[in-house]
Amino acid sequence: MRIARFALAAALVFTAAPASAAVHLSMSGVVTQGTDNGYLTPGLQAPFGTDGASVNVVTGQTFGYISNRPFTLDIVIDTGKGQLDTFLYPGGSFSNYLYGVDDQNPARATFTLGDITYAWGGPSDTPGTGIFEKHRNGYTGEGVYGVVDGFQGRPPMEGAFTTFRADLTYFFNVLPGTFQDWDFAEPFALSQIGIGFAALNVDLQETGGTPERYILGLIRSASLDMRIDSVSLTHDTVVAPGAVPEPATWAMMILGFAAVGATLRRRRQAFLA
Repeated sequence: MRIARFALAAALVFTAAPASAAVHLSMSGVVTQGTDNGYLTPGLQAPFGTDGASVNVVTGQTFGYISNRPFTLDIVIDTGKGQLDTFLYPGGSFSNYLYGVDDQNPARATFTLGDITYAWGGPSDTPGTGIFEKHRNGYTGEGVYGVVDGFQGRPPMEGAFTTFRADLTYFFNVLPGTFQDWDFAEPFALSQIGIGFAALNVDLQETGGTPERYILGLIRSASLDMRIDSVSLTHDTVVAPGAVPEPATWAMMILGFAAVGATLRRRRQAFLA
């Protein structure tokens, strides 16, 4: 009976484990304008490697400018994290709004400009914020709005370390009727110049020292305004950890179910007798 009870309990746990959708949002376009500032010191170039158009001769800081450069931006939304709110407004306006901070941050971003890529967001970046909204209203029509913020701070260590902070906001509109439902996982693909816009700020700061006494050094920063020209959304199912039993557990469950069946047969035979 102990085996049977264990098997039934395990079956309930495994079958009740929820699954969530990982939404993949892929965007591309061009940086319309932006700044990219670093230093002349080797190893302290601007975040996106832009040569300085001007230099501060006292500090050695360089000031670079970016325009008309293509980028790619990939965002992953874990709908199993954060808090989902649904808003209904008079006139048919609607919003599905997913929001989470720190270890419940549902959003991760990967941004590439030229040969430089940065990734941030998700539960590992603290503090961090993720927002993903699918909406319809009378002013901007149907569309998507999102935020991915993250900070990768200095761990307890000795020596040099570069901290990283990124703040991303993006939005784009779609033609009426593009969304057939308001589930985040509904796939779609759009390609149109100027379908949306995004803004990204990146800060890199040098640190040093020890866990007991660390040193904050120079900050390099970039600020980009971007035009989104194509976007696509796909999704896959993420099974919650522990939802798939190990082979040994399957064997235990099968034995338990067999024991339950045998017990029920004995009870039925005793009752008929």
